[in-house]
Amino acid sequence: MLLFLFLLPLSSFFRKDNNFINENGPVTILPTRPFWYGMNVGDSFDIVLPNKKEYNELMGGSPDDEVNGPLTATISLIRVGSLKKGSRTLTYTVNGTKRVVNMEDAEDDGDASTVMADPNNDCEIASPLPGTVEEINCDENATLKKGDCMMIVVAMKMEVKVTAPFDLRIDSFAVEKGSKVEEGSLVATVTKL
Repeated sequence: MLLFLFLLPLSSFFRKDNNFINENGPVTILPTRPFWYGMNVGDSFDIVLPNKKEYNELMGGSPDDEVNGPLTATISLIRVGSLKKGSRTLTYTVNGTKRVVNMEDAEDDGDASTVMADPNNDCEIASPLPGTVEEINCDENATLKKGDCMMIVVAMKMEVKVTAPFDLRIDSFAVEKGSKVEEGSLVATVTKL
């Protein structure tokens, strides 16, 4: 029974004529966790590439470049940009070399446009990642201590707390429960205490 349920479909997945592998490359070298669950910002993993040609392609060199040392690459996700017209910009490093790519994303952005927080104004609190505001934990004019949770933003089933960066009073919220936000979207205006 195991052969029928698992091994036969799996063997057809890894065939040379499989469109998924032809379109996405040698995904069989990816570790299980990033393959099935993806990565969060700050995550890293190591892969061992099967040959020098694929290593040089990943590193941005010529397929004929000489490789000294192991065919191992460390990939780290640095930033996931906001969803715009069906695609996102991903920033990552490969063995410390920065790479930026645009990727299609099936998540519906609803052509949302949000007000962005001024990164030079500490009193404008920004969303740490693109997603949906799931919960607002305080009211306007509330006083919060540094580290208190103001709200929760959810992205790809991951909950991230937006916390007070210093002692503050909430002047106003720029979002409400269910609002779509981008990384850097203004979520609240505050006054330092």
